[in-house]
Amino acid sequence: MKPSIKADGVTAAIFAPIKIGGLVLGVIYIDTLSEAGFIDYDGYLLTTLAYHVANILRSSRHKRRSDLLSGLVYHLDLTQPIQTLLNTICRQAGALFQVDEASIQIYGAAETGAQQPERYPTLTLGLWQRDGQSTISLSAISQQFLETFKRNDTIRIENDTPAAAYAPIRIEGESYGVLSVRTVNNADIFLQDDIQYLDALAHIISLLIRSVEFNEQLKQIIDIAPIGVMAIGNQGRVTLVSEVTRRLLDYSEGLPAAFNVQDVYAGGRAAARNIKSYIEEAPDGILRNYRATLRAADGSLIPTNITATQFKRLNGEQVGGFGFFYDHREQEVLNGIASLVINDHQPADLFAR
Repeated sequence: MKPSIKADGVTAAIFAPIKIGGLVLGVIYIDTLSEAGFIDYDGYLLTTLAYHVANILRSSRHKRRSDLLSGLVYHLDLTQPIQTLLNTICRQAGALFQVDEASIQIYGAAETGAQQPERYPTLTLGLWQRDGQSTISLSAISQQFLETFKRNDTIRIENDTPAAAYAPIRIEGESYGVLSVRTVNNADIFLQDDIQYLDALAHIISLLIRSVEFNEQLKQIIDIAPIGVMAIGNQGRVTLVSEVTRRLLDYSEGLPAAFNVQDVYAGGRAAARNIKSYIEEAPDGILRNYRATLRAADGSLIPTNITATQFKRLNGEQVGGFGFFYDHREQEVLNGIASLVINDHQPADLFAR
């Protein structure tokens, strides 16, 4: 099962399976209360994150790992109960287990004596068994420990009773918090090999945090753009639009679920494919001032001029597209006014007035 992305106009979610030897142990789930949603690159990060979670589970000698479910929740504003949601996802993935509530928290590092800042996201890692007994339990982390760890930013493994492992989450040198994992069974210990997986896991988490925060910041910037702005994923799903776009297309209440770029163009899928091919044929990969007709929510047609390009990774792989457009009707009105003025009055008369 590949990573899947969905958006319903209010929240966006992305999922990826955790597998060991082909067996689906669980699902990583990320949710954000934002129309900005996720870009396809986030799916790549999530797949990598699922891989490292699977390695941690495999290397930590869990004897009943076939009974485990690992659910990783990036929690900004989760609007649905985690238990119900994950059970639904797992049934769709063909998993034969039930989710019971238990979790491991990743705490944001706060200033000494202050409460945790709201800007720090909360990340919850939960491991469950069918009998409701969690294989890994919450590791209590004191504020003093957080401050100590913030200063001494290295991975730590403590094979006491029970065993615990900690890894820093860093973004551009700043410590965002601590990834904490603790075993319940005293016989289970963390191996030295777990260090590389914990480090990689913490690194991927930091990339996800940065990616989601960037999406939120990008949405705020785009919302004040004076022209239409739209971002789409590889499959044509609309992931980000400006306020001008919503007003122009008459979607003031938010975009509908599974909104696709082919729903925007009056020409449907054929028009979307043509624009994509024109972008690919452009010498610099940018389609400029292309006349396209959009279809609003009420069915009305809107003539626009579009400038668009594709998002690509450093290896050249396409991960989506981005476009700017303006309502051509406004230009037609201005042209009409200009024509009327020039035809009815001599330029000298205009300046004389």
